[in-house]
Amino acid sequence: MTRDPRQPMAPQPVDEDTIGQLVRDAAAGWTMPAVRLEAPSWRDRVRGPRARRVAAARGWFGRLGQAATAAVALTVVAALVAVVLTRPPLPGSSPVPSSGQTSGQTPGPSVAAEASGLPKLILEGDLPNPSKILVMTEQGDFARVDLEKGSIGPALTDGRYGSNLRVLGDGSMVCLCLAESERVGESPTVMAVTLNRYEADGRLLSSTPIDTFTGQPDPRDEGKFVPERPPHVLTALAFSADGRHGFVGWSLRAHPVWKSGIIAVDLADGTVVDRLALPDAGTGDGEARRVVDAPSVVGTSASGGLLIKRTWFAWSPVTSSNASYTFDNDAYTAAFADGRFADVAQLTSVAGCGENVVRGGPIAGGGTWLACSSGGSHSTVVRRRGADGAQLGVTRVTGRAGVEG
Repeated sequence: MTRDPRQPMAPQPVDEDTIGQLVRDAAAGWTMPAVRLEAPSWRDRVRGPRARRVAAARGWFGRLGQAATAAVALTVVAALVAVVLTRPPLPGSSPVPSSGQTSGQTPGPSVAAEASGLPKLILEGDLPNPSKILVMTEQGDFARVDLEKGSIGPALTDGRYGSNLRVLGDGSMVCLCLAESERVGESPTVMAVTLNRYEADGRLLSSTPIDTFTGQPDPRDEGKFVPERPPHVLTALAFSADGRHGFVGWSLRAHPVWKSGIIAVDLADGTVVDRLALPDAGTGDGEARRVVDAPSVVGTSASGGLLIKRTWFAWSPVTSSNASYTFDNDAYTAAFADGRFADVAQLTSVAGCGENVVRGGPIAGGGTWLACSSGGSHSTVVRRRGADGAQLGVTRVTGRAGVEG
């Protein structure tokens, strides 16, 4: 009797060994992808300090937590399935006969599922130039990716998230590397910065300590559960445009104030050339709390010096899981020549620009422009101010826009 071609074929049975192998192959082949240095990482988007604060302010963190919980649950389920599929029969038990078999019959050979072949990836044209690039890993370290071979090398620096690495003209590398310790409430109270030098092949040449910063937990919150889990000490590590100096921005809580500043480091020998202290800022009054981020250089001033921003945020009530949040910035200009800071001045007309000043620079007539981002409203604001501090105009760009100089 011939089979009616209009009738679908009965599915072929798949044995337990084949299913177990498929599960193991899928689990073993999954890895966390690396992150390009110029692109925001998973930590930036989901678990970075500002992303978590904005999420708390907008109620996003709960949904992210649900997604993370679901991911963990699926991982556990997959592991349990692999265990069940691969465990041997219990002593004294026998396998259950498959459909079509009866007791006393000899089982026939299992029919394995035939996997389809993997698709072929065809790349037209030449390799990108450069074909060897540096990426930041999810742990905050750095690794080299070979696009020609499709491989990624081992971690280079053993630095924590927030470290910064630059490749020099001869292929060697210099890193402002960050180490954390002594956590309180999931946040470190001690951060140490070193200047490390590496050969082009990744070998460590030297390591010079720059400074260690120690912050204090807020004594008013001892014994309380604070959903925000605020930081106690923060850093921002960067390099000057000419490649001669490194900038170590720092901020730490010394209740009732936050202290902050910037250190200039000579990259040629690792010496601390100068230190700039910024005005203290309060930690918040009553049921309000305030966190002041580490200052960082975001551009040049009208006089050719540095444009420095210092972001801060506040929330109240301190123990509420649905607190009210305020985000804002302070901005300063400072002359900078031969590694020395001078003529520090605070800019006016900055308050209310946005949650974070991301870039700035001079305009004709001695004025300044600032680009500010607001994560909750997904917008970028460019604000112009005159030499006298008067606001000249505001341009709003909807969406997450990148602003170049």
